[in-house]
This record gives sequence, structure tokens and C-alpha cells, in this order.
Amino acid sequence: MITYVSRYARYLEGLGVISGIFLIVLFLLKWTMGDFLGVNLFLSDTWLAYSYGPSVSAQIFLHSLPLTHRIAGFLVDGISVLLILLGFYYAIKIMHCFRKNEVFSLKTLSFFHSISKIAFAYALFSPIHYSLLCLVGSLHNPPGQRYLVIGLGTGDLINLLIFLFFLVITSVMKEGYQLQEEQNLTV
Repeated sequence: MITYVSRYARYLEGLGVISGIFLIVLFLLKWTMGDFLGVNLFLSDTWLAYSYGPSVSAQIFLHSLPLTHRIAGFLVDGISVLLILLGFYYAIKIMHCFRKNEVFSLKTLSFFHSISKIAFAYALFSPIHYSLLCLVGSLHNPPGQRYLVIGLGTGDLINLLIFLFFLVITSVMKEGYQLQEEQNLTV
């Protein structure tokens, strides 16, 4: 049974590395070259469609932004990509622990707890992300034509509740494991 877990962990570890590299490349290409694939891969196209209509493409729009606003949009979008990459990093660390047969260890629980914190932070940042991208995208417009969209949908609330639940569960499991270890050392 453990050999299957170790083998699948190796595959998932490799898949996590490849996915992380792919995400970085797509993110950099998206913000430097615009809509190069003709597909909405990132949220930049989503907020463009909401703010300016679906006919506006990211390639045309991003190149018309001043450099400072494009850099600000890159940084705002980069925060969400960074959170996803941190999640990939800790998932890879978990798979590495699984390969070393450390399935039920404090280190593995700590990594799961870190993933749940990152997922909760991502769920918190998601509505803020939309608002900031919309603001950055319309800052170059004259006063009266700038946009600030604030929205918190049902999906955002459900994500917050689910990831908060995972955060509480992993905190309880980590604390329980530490108490069990203390009790095992007590004679």
C-alpha cells in the first residue's frame, strides 16, 4: 500500500512542479504580450469584460495602459499567482513527505495547515483582487470615468467558509498531534 502512495506521490510531485512552471510562464506572457492565445486564462480578461464589455481584448487594452498602471496590475494579479504557487510548493512538500513514508507526521500536518492558511488567504484576497484590477485598469481615465467595482458573491462566501473550516480542522489536528506526542513522552 505504501509503495502505491510513494509512486503516486512522485507523479503528483512532478505534476506540481510542471504546473507551477507553466503558471509562471503563462502569467508572464499574459502581462507582457497580452492575449496571446485568444483564450481567457487569467482574471485580467474577466475584469475587462465586466468593466468595458466582452469585445475588449486584453492585448489591446493592456498595451494602451501607461507603464505604471500596467506594473500595478501585474503586481495585483501577481499576488494571487503567488498564493497559488505557495499552495503548489506546500503540496509538493507533502508529496515529498509521502515519498519518504512520513504520512502521519507533524511535518505533514504542518504542511496541510499551511495549505489551508494559503487557501483561506486566497479566498479573502479574491474579491479584493477584482476591485483592485478594475481600479488599476481605469486609473488613466479622466475623473468621472474611473471604475471601482466592489463585489462579494455567493461563491466567494462559500470559498471563505470552506477554507475557514479546513483551517480550523487542520489547526485542531495539529494541536491534537502535538498533545499526543507530549502524552507519549510522559511516563
